Amino acid sequence: MQASETKLTHLHLQRCSNVRENPVATISSSDKFDSSQAQYCLSSDSFVLLRIVRFQASYTVMTATAGEDDRSKAPYPNQERLIEHAASIFSAFGASARHASDLHGRRYVEFTGLSQTQIEQGGQSLANALGLELSDMAEIWAELSDAADEDGLVYLSDGMYLTDDGQLIER
Repeated sequence: MQASETKLTHLHLQRCSNVRENPVATISSSDKFDSSQAQYCLSSDSFVLLRIVRFQASYTVMTATAGEDDRSKAPYPNQERLIEHAASIFSAFGASARHASDLHGRRYVEFTGLSQTQIEQGGQSLANALGLELSDMAEIWAELSDAADEDGLVYLSDGMYLTDDGQLIER
């Protein structure tokens, strides 16, 4: 991915708690599907919530039915609640909705024709509906900026860098 390409703004989620903070979750690059399209995954520290795929100028969002292939994250445990909130949120943008089942009979909902702004707003709304707090990845860059290279980029892993405006780029 070139730094000049339009990229989905990466978001940072953390579970709200009066006692202590739980681990964070993010929208991050993914390679779950066998596709050359740009892919992202919205997940908490333990659960996958959404799969996001970029098709030229628009995005498709699907509620996740399966965890990560490396078994590091499971699918969100209350699929009905996830589908209900996602359907309400993304339908409000006028996105085409398709209810379907995966190869194992697990239900999901898919929305097509979404813009980057709608993905960001929908992610905010879904996080709120599920009791998660959403903040921008630029805040994470500010916390890690002491480790930035001469270009102001913070190296994360596997060739991925975080920019000061919260974008993830690959070098």
